Amino acid sequence: MWLSNTAVKNRVAVYVLMAIIILLGWNSYTSLPREAAPDITIPLVIVSVPYIGVSPTDIEGLVTQPLERNLKSLKDVKEITSASKEGLSTIRVEFNTGIDIDDALRRVRDEVNSTRPELPDDILDPIVSEINISEFPIMYVNVGGGLGLVRLKKIAEDLQDKIEAIPGVLRADINGGLEPEVQVNCDIYRLAAYEISFDDVANAVRAENISLPGGSIDTKEKNFTVRVPGEFKDVRPLEDIVVKVRQGKAIYLRDVATVDYSFEDRLTYSRLNGTEVVTLGVRKRAGENLIRIADQVKDILAAEQAHLPAGVKLEVSNDQSRNIRTLVRELENSIFTGMFLVVITLFMFFGFKNSLLISTAIPFSMLIGFTVLAAFNITLNFVVLFTLVLVLGILVDDAIVVIENIYRHQQEYHQSPVEAAQAATSEVALPVITSTVTTVSGFIPLLFWPGVVGDFMWYLPITLIVTLGASLLVAFIISPVQGAQWIDYKKEIRKARENLEHPHWYKKYNPFTILYHKVDEKFFPYMQQQYVKALHWTLRRKGLTIGASVVFLILVFLLFGVFNTGVEFFPNVEPSLVRVVVESPSGTSLDVTNGIAESLEERLAQIPGRKDIEFVVASAGTSEDPFDFGGQGTPNKAQIAINFYEKLDRGQSSFVTLEEIRRGTTGLAGAEVRVNRQEMGPPVGAPVSVEISGEDYAQLAELSSRIKEKIKSIPNLVDLKDDYDIGKPEVVVIVDREKAGRLWSSTRQVAATVRAAVNGIEASKYRVGEDEYKIRVRALESQRRNVEDLENVHITFMNMEGRRYSFPLTSVAEIRRTSSITDIRRKDMKRVITINGEVEGRLASEVLNDVKARLANFELPAGYELKFTGKDEEQKKAEAFLKDAFVITLLLVFLILVSEFNSIRVPFVIMLSVLLSLIGVMIGLMVTRLPFSVIMTGVGVIALAGIVVRNGIVLLDFAKQKLQQGMPLEEALVEAGRVRLRPVLLTAAATVLGVLPLATGFDFNWRELHFVIGAESADFWGPLGVAIIFGLTIATFLTLVIVPTFYALLESWKAGRKRSFRSRVGSLPITTIPLNRKQAHDDIRLCRRQASHQDSKLPWQRRTPPPNPSWADSCSRMSAAVIFSARYAGIGTSSRNSISIENARTACRQWGRSSASSSWRGG
Repeated sequence: MWLSNTAVKNRVAVYVLMAIIILLGWNSYTSLPREAAPDITIPLVIVSVPYIGVSPTDIEGLVTQPLERNLKSLKDVKEITSASKEGLSTIRVEFNTGIDIDDALRRVRDEVNSTRPELPDDILDPIVSEINISEFPIMYVNVGGGLGLVRLKKIAEDLQDKIEAIPGVLRADINGGLEPEVQVNCDIYRLAAYEISFDDVANAVRAENISLPGGSIDTKEKNFTVRVPGEFKDVRPLEDIVVKVRQGKAIYLRDVATVDYSFEDRLTYSRLNGTEVVTLGVRKRAGENLIRIADQVKDILAAEQAHLPAGVKLEVSNDQSRNIRTLVRELENSIFTGMFLVVITLFMFFGFKNSLLISTAIPFSMLIGFTVLAAFNITLNFVVLFTLVLVLGILVDDAIVVIENIYRHQQEYHQSPVEAAQAATSEVALPVITSTVTTVSGFIPLLFWPGVVGDFMWYLPITLIVTLGASLLVAFIISPVQGAQWIDYKKEIRKARENLEHPHWYKKYNPFTILYHKVDEKFFPYMQQQYVKALHWTLRRKGLTIGASVVFLILVFLLFGVFNTGVEFFPNVEPSLVRVVVESPSGTSLDVTNGIAESLEERLAQIPGRKDIEFVVASAGTSEDPFDFGGQGTPNKAQIAINFYEKLDRGQSSFVTLEEIRRGTTGLAGAEVRVNRQEMGPPVGAPVSVEISGEDYAQLAELSSRIKEKIKSIPNLVDLKDDYDIGKPEVVVIVDREKAGRLWSSTRQVAATVRAAVNGIEASKYRVGEDEYKIRVRALESQRRNVEDLENVHITFMNMEGRRYSFPLTSVAEIRRTSSITDIRRKDMKRVITINGEVEGRLASEVLNDVKARLANFELPAGYELKFTGKDEEQKKAEAFLKDAFVITLLLVFLILVSEFNSIRVPFVIMLSVLLSLIGVMIGLMVTRLPFSVIMTGVGVIALAGIVVRNGIVLLDFAKQKLQQGMPLEEALVEAGRVRLRPVLLTAAATVLGVLPLATGFDFNWRELHFVIGAESADFWGPLGVAIIFGLTIATFLTLVIVPTFYALLESWKAGRKRSFRSRVGSLPITTIPLNRKQAHDDIRLCRRQASHQDSKLPWQRRTPPPNPSWADSCSRMSAAVIFSARYAGIGTSSRNSISIENARTACRQWGRSSASSSWRGG
């Protein structure tokens, strides 16, 4: 092969290349951004249209539906969902994955602008924004102490400015604390008496609290700047503002209102472990290095802590960088442990030096992979890291084949190191390339996995393809150079014998030397001998062997059907974070919701597993629902985030603690409580999600109630809830338009007055240094506490003729108490109510099957539809894709094999390995009692389709070479199995041992030098590792026997068909072959001599190419020699110088039985 030959001839250049790879690879590895989960961009665009004071039903008809109709026409839209609430329409547009989010945002914005003429004129400007799940908080900074919430919030704001200055930080949101505010509280009775409106007060404040530049005055000597400073430096002077003048008498602000420097109405509460704090949620930009940002944030906190007053403490909770470090540390340990196991295994067959040479393929391939990943801006997340563990053992496969063949050429053919490196690499180049390409082909379909799950798993195939491509370069460039430079079989054997005979005990009794020689000279030859015997046995009983294999496969399938433990989407792992979501009835005040959250915190403090909980962070008034318009302004909602200690530091499983939390939060009056645990995979929805769609929302609510009642008793189905809100209590002010018009008023004016009295008007800003605070004008708190207080509000204004009017609200409007639908949910242009439920203690698929069984005969009215969505919908999509990917993988592998062997029969035999691997996968799942994971086990099966055929390729490719040299079929198969046994076993063992630590969770911590049992990452990746380990192990041992036997069986069937054909045409004239008797006689003597050639250095007989190059030419004329021997056997011929082919075959068999050499027996 020209590449390896060139590399061997230019070894210095190759060593320089190795140094460059080390430098670039290490730099890339250290600079790659670290993340926990892959950076998934879900093209989600939110359109929010405020329309103050309008009911949900009117919002739906006037705003939501026109926007939905136009947005639906956009290209690549996957789904449109909406929520119509009082005064707000929120539409979520989800595009297909792979769409550029900036382009999607632009197209949605253009469509909203084009729809604007169809919307009411008095709506506020629509807000179009994007959502990126990778921009959710990476940590929370909690500011606590005894200084009061105002001072704590000031400290938090100072920290906010410094944190947001860190490169890569998107923003830091503040929750909790108190915001100062200047409140102008008006007495509605005095306002009515003076005929002054809220707008009059606000305009007076606005007109006085202002500073305007007056220009400049230029004199001959100087230039003067003129300004009018009017901003208030203190609050009290506001009371002296003149609001109106009546009959020459000034009406001051203090006559109608009081001015207080107080605080805004609280929107949120925040607590850490029961203590009230101010919390900053730090969010990073997509693609940025999370660990670097977290470290810089902690550096800022450490520096600020030293300057803070005594008692103020800065604490970090929900720190994702810690989880990432744990994952990285575990996966790095798995890599080092896997490398150690691979080196030990290789050492037993090749010796210490050769095993190190082969093992260098791992770091060099990975360093090349890091360089490529960095070039494509791929983050170092836990999927990438696991792929490196998975590919660890595969990376050495190519190097094993190359180095082993170099070693064998020196050992058996007595070639020099350089000659052996060139010849051996060329000999295995084609099967090595083919086997690597077939392995890669198993992952190529995964690159085209659609949807959010595909985006999540895309990092696995791309990392594996890059690193395997790098291993191929290492095998053809670096490994031949290493073999030519460092492998010298004669020298190593001589040195080993000297060490054994050396009088010094530390060399004579060196356990590594003894182990190497025991394996190389006794164990492996014995293994070869037993394997050859077994293969001879199966080749004599081909039909029985294949029949038994088919029966075994069917039996395993049947057993798996009976003893399997079910199916799951993603593996069920112990959560490190649990979130308790509290939702009170709509209209519940923030203080009541906060009291409920405090009650839950007290309950959580009493559970037995509290000692395993590191942080309990409670926040009231916040929500993660995108339909809640930013997550604030939700006084009826609260969240409690519970962080566990690391897995090894817990006293019990977090599953047990989760159940304790669930039991502790039940039976709470006044609110619905859901306990959600952190998922390791991508966001795919609830385990149980049922959607009911139709036109009548009341009918949908009734159907939802019936469905919940029907399925709530299903075991292990918990937190069952729908998104239908019974109704929010409302006070409706119904304006009599005729009466209002007769008084020169309007609905808008009435609504503005009511809003000013209740909610207030922001009149201006009060500045203190660099800080700005609102100046809010509204009614006294005592005059807006009850519904009856609205009856005392007066509508005061000046009409277009300049006349002032003032009349009670009740004279033009009726005030009613009522309740209305809080929001109307829609999906793809239909009204919809969604019922969601969580599953604990059972497989989600089993619970969902029970739900489907209960609802199988559920009757729906005409025009209504029931659909299962959420995780079930994504699981069906994944199952369909993986089935297609498996078929495509088989076709790709088959095409590659046909291209190499130029045959249909040989690839068909090799593909048998894939079926054999399924035996191992099913046995592995039954032994470990793991459920079949659609994603992990499915990907493992597809990966095995490309991996296991490597053994068959290496085996039959060598047999093909022997057949071309004239060796009989069965002997060629036996010889191929014997020679290729070592690389086949080593490549399989390397792959299995590389994955073993991560699959079992049993590892070694190389930094702290202790064993680790039960690593966290093993729960998630275990099913994939089990599929690889059991599938490859069993397939390897079966392949070594079944594949040669099946190939021989097919060949015997082919020969039988030929004999049958010849018997049918026996009446035709006999075909004869011209015979050169002298040449045939010489050929037979030469072939006999070469066939009995022995290698004295091995304990078994084998043929080796003789130094006489005429041997190949002579043996290519064996047909003539066979015919000659047939004449000597006394078989008649049709003429003196010719003989029939059939008689020649008979003569050949007779000659084989009588010959001293049995090498060519059977002709």
